[in-house]
Amino acid sequence: MNQVNTHLADKLLSLARSKMVYPVLVLVSFLESILIPVPLEAILIPLMHNNREKINWLAACALLGCVIGAITGYLVGMLFYEQWAEQLYRLFGDQQSFNQVISAIEAQGFVYILAVGVTPIPFQVAMLGAGVAQYPFMLFLLATLLARGIRYFGLALLVYYFGPAAGKMFKRYKYPMAAAFTLVFIGFLYFQFT
Repeated sequence: MNQVNTHLADKLLSLARSKMVYPVLVLVSFLESILIPVPLEAILIPLMHNNREKINWLAACALLGCVIGAITGYLVGMLFYEQWAEQLYRLFGDQQSFNQVISAIEAQGFVYILAVGVTPIPFQVAMLGAGVAQYPFMLFLLATLLARGIRYFGLALLVYYFGPAAGKMFKRYKYPMAAAFTLVFIGFLYFQFT
């Protein structure tokens, strides 16, 4: 798996000086969000570090690909649950675990999706569960944009200020950083709109 990360990062770095990096990053982010269990951060950190002038565009492309993937996952959960129930149960471990996700989304909805989106928990849990639970699509989309925006633009901020050390910091402090970014963002929204 580490060789795959390195190879993919090397390929993206070679594309970094061309405009093709943007659609390729959107595609990689989309695939990561729905299929490939490769942490996108392993690709984004070196890409952002070597292209600081494009750092916000790179974060935006990662966010766009993830949002497209999240919408796809939501629709799969909503439209194909009956046909793919057994596969979904296996993805979540078992039927009981899957039912717990559905219950959490029904009870806590927006907060649950936001929490899953900023932490390293696979986001497929939230997007498929939200689709199956038929959680309101616009609220799902808003929670996805906020959570993944915090994650990718927060990573861009780390890379901008700390360079390659951001990767080590991200691995070591991913949960506290996710919580801190979320609190700062919620605080910003609170003071902005109250």
